Amino acid sequence: MGILLALGVGAVAGLLVPGESPKITFLAVGQGDCTVIQQGDVAILVDVGPKTREGFDSGSRIVLPRLRALGVSNVPLIFITHPDGDHIGGLGAVFRRFSTSQIAISSAFRDHAELKAWLSEAGVPRDQVIWLSGRSRARIGVLDWDIAAPPWMPGQNDNDGSLFIRVSRGASSAILTGDASIAVEETFGKKLGWQGQILKAGHHGSRTSTGIAWISQVNPEWCVISCGLENAYGHPHPSVLEDLTRSEVEILRTDLDGELSFSFADGGFNRTYASSRLGPGIPQAIRKTR
Repeated sequence: MGILLALGVGAVAGLLVPGESPKITFLAVGQGDCTVIQQGDVAILVDVGPKTREGFDSGSRIVLPRLRALGVSNVPLIFITHPDGDHIGGLGAVFRRFSTSQIAISSAFRDHAELKAWLSEAGVPRDQVIWLSGRSRARIGVLDWDIAAPPWMPGQNDNDGSLFIRVSRGASSAILTGDASIAVEETFGKKLGWQGQILKAGHHGSRTSTGIAWISQVNPEWCVISCGLENAYGHPHPSVLEDLTRSEVEILRTDLDGELSFSFADGGFNRTYASSRLGPGIPQAIRKTR
């Protein structure tokens, strides 16, 4: 019940336009993540894209322009899966535009120095941060949200504290796990028992995530990999692509396919479009920061 109160679900739901079909869009932000779950002009974000050492800010250069193009004028809630710069780097630009947004992140990172630096840089007030622990559920409009925060201790890899998020409507469900490793997928993820029509590959298709046991459990129809074209990390790794192919999962990649969007429906997702790749002047390979 705490999550229902903390997220102000009633207030968020009140912003939604009745009859508008919700959709999920995986933005092409280069070597990073930003997912938009939208109904009408209201959207909830999961991560906000990268900001590089060279000064390229995907929040201002990609996320905000794409939100405008998608018709989004209100972002009441932003989930940050974990404090890595390729997931939280765009927060400053996005929060300056949507300054009433609540920022939700695992309470395990409450004293995380890098997270504090990002939140301070973005100008996020303390009372607009929601600290999540354990497992939380909410119904927002016609969508069911299930959010789970794995146990994490300082000194461990930040990736392994990534939020697990499942958003669904009827037979259409999408699962996002930040950069969680295979070990976390096989322990924490197994306990959740989730299945989903869309699986967003963990850690941009790195060989450290999206293990075969997790693929078999989720049993997705599509796997979306968010990564930068010709990125320095070699993502996605051939072993991940091989496991997905053997499991008969259709592979979609933001580096090759561009922005990917699906409409939620009771009977399953409808693939709506894939845009062209990143536009002129935007670096194709955006590297992690800090």
